[in-house]
Amino acid sequence: RVLRGRNRNAFCVVRPPGHHAGLEGLLADAGSHGFCIFNNVAAGALHALEAEEHRCKRVAIIDIDVHHGNGTEEIVRNYPSPDRLLFFSIHLYDKEAAAVGDTDAFEFYPGSGSGDDTAHNIINVPLMPLWRQVQSGEGAGSKHGTRPIA
Repeated sequence: RVLRGRNRNAFCVVRPPGHHAGLEGLLADAGSHGFCIFNNVAAGALHALEAEEHRCKRVAIIDIDVHHGNGTEEIVRNYPSPDRLLFFSIHLYDKEAAAVGDTDAFEFYPGSGSGDDTAHNIINVPLMPLWRQVQSGEGAGSKHGTRPIA
């Protein structure tokens, strides 16, 4: 209805989002793509922005998931008009710094999404997992810039 001009805006709940699949499927720096083969949400957003019969002015992708949408972030980062496409992700983030030679450092999948990229209209809201809040006893953000879950 929005693309036909009958409504001004819409909210779409997309499952599965495919948010771990990047431009060419598996991301170059990722060990997995979390069972995501095709990024449905990014494909829909780009179609709405670029198809001649639609030509939406702007699209926002709001990703609320326990895992960061690293594939969607890669696709949005490579979109040539960042003023037309917004990616907002709220997710858990927990990544221990690995010491030299340490192969047991913990990383909550996919280990990305710790910061924003405002030049490309990417906003990440990494949340500290409850297991870290209990360990710290404070409920305050960690060294990674994560926010406590209220």
